Amino acid sequence: MTAEMIIYAYVSDLDRLRQFYEGALGAKASQKSRNWFTFQLDEATFALHRQRSTEAARDIGYFHFEFRVRDIEDALTRFQAHGAEVVRGVSDVVYGKSAVLRDPDGREFRLMQETA
Repeated sequence: MTAEMIIYAYVSDLDRLRQFYEGALGAKASQKSRNWFTFQLDEATFALHRQRSTEAARDIGYFHFEFRVRDIEDALTRFQAHGAEVVRGVSDVVYGKSAVLRDPDGREFRLMQETA
């Protein structure tokens, strides 16, 4: 089976988070509607979606997502330069190195560099 994974992040300020992820990921967002931007990454699609005022508040910290990167130190520096807060710096894990960051909306995510 072949499948494409899309991760949706519901955000409070669509334009602010679009600018953050464009800068940090180095990927230009394409707007699918006035409430939705997507970033086509190497093997997945990451999407930002404006939370509608008519929707029940979502817990933005409830789900986990990560970006697999080739150079974790470079990725960490790029995300920090665009306003990410480091929750846990680079550390060794069983299958490589990881770091946990927080985006401007307070959402935690992980950077992962797998060992070959």
